[in-house]
Amino acid sequence: MSKPDRSIEVIPYDPMFPAVYAHIAAVLAPMLPENAHIEHVGSTAIPGVGGKGIIDCLIIVNADQAAQVAVTLWEAGYGEDVQLRHMRADWWYAAGDFDHEGNVYPVHIHISWAGSKFANDIVDFRDHLRAHPDVALDYECLKLFWQEEAEGIRSKFTALKSPYVEAILAKARGEE
Repeated sequence: MSKPDRSIEVIPYDPMFPAVYAHIAAVLAPMLPENAHIEHVGSTAIPGVGGKGIIDCLIIVNADQAAQVAVTLWEAGYGEDVQLRHMRADWWYAAGDFDHEGNVYPVHIHISWAGSKFANDIVDFRDHLRAHPDVALDYECLKLFWQEEAEGIRSKFTALKSPYVEAILAKARGEE
């Protein structure tokens, strides 16, 4: 059975996002292999930039550990969308809600490995926006526009922003 497309709303940046991420990372760490590395990615990892308010975490493990890490997280209750659990060869996914100081934050946990296209893309995009606040501000403004254009429909929003993300990645990597 197909899950209905979830709506999106772009909200202002919350200065609590880094503390929420740190709390999530501290909770996740004991569930992960010793070699795991956790990164804060997505809009909540870019100071001042509004987004969907989802705390995105990227867990980097060895390629042969990714599936087991995903299963561990699903068994721990992070498993919101079964259809999204493994849509790409280099990406596993888990999600859920996280309580931080009485507030509930949605969490998306991406699992990949160093050197994978997925991990490189998400980290390079974040790093470029952090290094270029003017580009980050443009991205936030565009997200507000795309939200309206997409009428709040997540799949349409993603389709609208994807070419921009690819262009920023090309620029960040000097491929432009």
